[in-house]
Amino acid sequence: MYKSYCLPVLLLLLLFSQTDQVTAQEQPQPKTFRNNITVNITRLFLLEPRIGYEFSLTERHIIRATVGIKFSTSAGTFKSFAEGIPKNYQVTKGGYVSVGYNYVFNTRFKFYVSAEIYYHYLFYNDKYYRNCTGMDMESYVSLQSLDLEKGGLKILSGKKMMLVSGGKAGLSMDFFVGVGVQYRYEDLTVYEKKEGDCYYDISELNQLDPPCKQLRKFFIPTMSVGVLMGLPF
Repeated sequence: MYKSYCLPVLLLLLLFSQTDQVTAQEQPQPKTFRNNITVNITRLFLLEPRIGYEFSLTERHIIRATVGIKFSTSAGTFKSFAEGIPKNYQVTKGGYVSVGYNYVFNTRFKFYVSAEIYYHYLFYNDKYYRNCTGMDMESYVSLQSLDLEKGGLKILSGKKMMLVSGGKAGLSMDFFVGVGVQYRYEDLTVYEKKEGDCYYDISELNQLDPPCKQLRKFFIPTMSVGVLMGLPF
């Protein structure tokens, strides 16, 4: 009696398994692209567009390279409320280059970890800098030039999102965050300076003869946050 029930049950299970396989085969698989051109959206607000290229060796392994250029404004003077080397680089020119590797540890949700090495060069020439510390005795105005070289390593984690995947090309977004270590080489030359206030008229500055050079070399920790817009193809 049990054998007579077992046979129909086995036949039904076999039928359902075959139906599931056919259904899975009929469902459209998400399109995969091996190439991707990216634009760093966050750096655009800093007048420093960075364009990247990613190549997928496999579904999990991606290599990439990025180049960028820093556009300066026409401003001849700028102000910072930080001591020492200016943190505000609106008048700086320069360039950026990096190479990196992404490992996609979750291929379904596109979560990845990444390692990147980079070189970043910034400079400005003959700019008036107003350093406002909040205490007049430590504030000053100076005419100066700066060469700044930065290089280091970033360890990032992120998630890719495919917005459009039809056709021969798509549209994607990439959100990432990470930490790193950076080596900085700062070469500052001061030609004119007056201390005690950050609101001096530039005609009141005292010329330094010879110019004062300040050279600093050091390592600092870094943090990175950003959004990439991609054109996979």
